[in-house]
Amino acid sequence: MKNFILRRLLQTLPMLLLASFIIFMLFAKTPGDFIDGNITLTAARVAELKAIYGLDQPLFTRYIHWLGQLMTGNLGFSLQYQIPVSQLLNQYIWNSFLLASIALVFYWGIGLAVGIVSAMKPNSLFDHLVSVLVFAAMSFPTFFLCLLLIKWFAVDLHWLPVGGMTNTGSDATGWAYVVQVAAHLVLPVLALVMLQAGSLTRYFRASMLDVVKMDFIRTARAKGLRERTVILKHALRNALLPIITLLGFELPGLFSGAIITEKVFNWPGAGHIHIDSLAARDYPVLMGFTLFLAGLTILGNLICRCALRVGRPAHSCEVVMLSSLFSTNRRLRKAEIPALAQVTPSPWRQAWQALKRNHLAMFCLILLIVMAVWCAFGPLWSPWKDDATDALMINKPPGEIHWLGTDFLGRDVYTRLLLAGRISLIIGLLTMLLSVTLGYLLGAVSGYLGGWTDKLIMRLADLVMTIPSLPLLIVAGAMLSELDFSPDSRIYMVVIMLSLLEWPKLARLVRGQILSLRERDFMLATRVLGLSARRRLFGHLLPNTIPILVVMATMAVANAILMESALSYLGLGVVPPTPSWGNMMDSANSLIDFQRRPWLWMPPGIAIFITVIAINVLGDGLRDALDPKMKRGAK
Repeated sequence: MKNFILRRLLQTLPMLLLASFIIFMLFAKTPGDFIDGNITLTAARVAELKAIYGLDQPLFTRYIHWLGQLMTGNLGFSLQYQIPVSQLLNQYIWNSFLLASIALVFYWGIGLAVGIVSAMKPNSLFDHLVSVLVFAAMSFPTFFLCLLLIKWFAVDLHWLPVGGMTNTGSDATGWAYVVQVAAHLVLPVLALVMLQAGSLTRYFRASMLDVVKMDFIRTARAKGLRERTVILKHALRNALLPIITLLGFELPGLFSGAIITEKVFNWPGAGHIHIDSLAARDYPVLMGFTLFLAGLTILGNLICRCALRVGRPAHSCEVVMLSSLFSTNRRLRKAEIPALAQVTPSPWRQAWQALKRNHLAMFCLILLIVMAVWCAFGPLWSPWKDDATDALMINKPPGEIHWLGTDFLGRDVYTRLLLAGRISLIIGLLTMLLSVTLGYLLGAVSGYLGGWTDKLIMRLADLVMTIPSLPLLIVAGAMLSELDFSPDSRIYMVVIMLSLLEWPKLARLVRGQILSLRERDFMLATRVLGLSARRRLFGHLLPNTIPILVVMATMAVANAILMESALSYLGLGVVPPTPSWGNMMDSANSLIDFQRRPWLWMPPGIAIFITVIAINVLGDGLRDALDPKMKRGAK
């Protein structure tokens, strides 16, 4: 075990070094900084400050100096707060850790408990209810859910504080301080739990369903063990193994994912400081926090691999032999039954028939088609133009003339909602096409060729996944603002940014599928027949990975819509006058609009929610329709 850990540590050092180089270069090449942005400084003072902080040195020299300081634990000096970055992060990182760790305990507990019960009662009312709640939780934009919680529980009901960590002006100590912090933790923890528990429940339910159908579970039951022992001692341990791979990424994912949550709830954590430092162009703080998250991700990956090695199941010889005997007898009984010749439809026709039997998935498919057509052609039928302003109709509530009211310029919200939907759907579809094409081809080449090609592509994918997505997207969005791209050009730049961060997930999945398929009998037959490598790859291997491609494509569209809306909400994605669902919700940043004019920000949030939940349900239906195990179960 020691040699395994040492070997993994040596493998992570080059990854961490590459991540530090990319992070430094990304921030160093971003136009503008804290000194240039200070308009009160003279040119001589700017030159003097840049010489003091070494900003006038060549780029590579600055990186070597920064790396040397990093080796000693020095993350740099904050130009905005005028204290060392390590000291600044130490002040705020523990608040983020408190929020993330409490949310982690709650949603893992909920995910495990609900996943076990749901897997034990498949297709029951409880299982269907859990599925609906899971899809709903996965489909909320983070900022929209946070805003709804604030409006319901803080503004309307006055049950909980709006934000912060303690009451304004409070100097409470002891238990009074603990009570205040606990009250301020409720809403941000609730938001994180709702956003994260759904996907974990889904993963754990699927893992449990696979395990309880295995032969060793039948053997344990045949031996007369109690159902509680079978589930908790045998099934649970084996079902946890795939989930362990998620645990190592949960904490760094929560730190990066909580950036928007901390910003909305004004929680004094590292994510909140990250947003404030971005506005001030305090790049040492941004680099320090991003590198901290990258290191946390690499550490989480190492912990996962070690946990998997330690937790590898070791069934007793008796269970293994009995399971093998049952499997052999079952195969012999099947062999005695002659196969009936029958004409079976093509796999795609079978999938379509299975999808049509899933009424909820078909409803979501029809809903998405209607929404796409309505967003594409609806503005043409609207009596109002997107850029038509009316000074006499500013901030009017919904009525007979303007169905969804008007905004601060007197523009019709309904017309802008349809145009924004057109932009958001285009970004989702283009991101899906680009990321799926890139990830599909790279994953296929990596899995088929193997060797150094496989190692190079997978290390590149690991490197991209090491750097946290949301902080990286926020910085990239800030670069777009500084480079002064036109609003239309920013749409395509957002698509490229999202695609470059999305492809590694699909590439790893396709690679795993290719590695499994290339050892099958039909691939051996293609080699015996002397088919070329191109025909084996594109004619036989890739068509068998299309099911996973279809499912991942739907997930990519949903993820792109959510990420674009988050960037646009922060003013770093699609910017006015081009409307998108995310930048339409920017009005919620105004306290008056948030409290008194919900028609300005709730319709786009609801539109995002409906679109993403429809895509998720459709993707789940496609997965079931294309899964051969589900087809056999249906028969």
